[in-house]
Amino acid sequence: MEITRRLMDMKQAVKLLADELLFEGYAVSRDYGSVCRPGLALVTNWRIIFLDPDTGLSAIPISREVEVERSTPTTLIITAWHDRMVLNFDGPSALESVKSLLKQAPGWASAGLDMSRTGIGRRSHEWRDLVIDGGVTVRSASARPA
Repeated sequence: MEITRRLMDMKQAVKLLADELLFEGYAVSRDYGSVCRPGLALVTNWRIIFLDPDTGLSAIPISREVEVERSTPTTLIITAWHDRMVLNFDGPSALESVKSLLKQAPGWASAGLDMSRTGIGRRSHEWRDLVIDGGVTVRSASARPA
């Protein structure tokens, strides 16, 4: 109960950037090596923010350089040049919701299609799990490039 209250206080204290809108928040845990920390993932139109009641806030701006990978039905890995978030969700529906929200962000929507990262040229059955939308590549573990 204490963690929940601290996370809600942190959510209220998050200062959004100019023109930034909060889409949704999800209870998740984040892996830090072998340590798994409970927290809250906030998805905005410009970044994904992880709130940790003990260590504070970390964020990854949503852009073409960010890679999002679904490694299991409940684990999403978000990798940027400066950070890597391994987020564990309670179920696959929450993960799919976050993935969908991330694809709506202007950073990806305006990026254009990156042919080198999307698997273009592969047979369609080999990349049926590959979601291509405006330059973002979201891979499942079974759809990794050869």
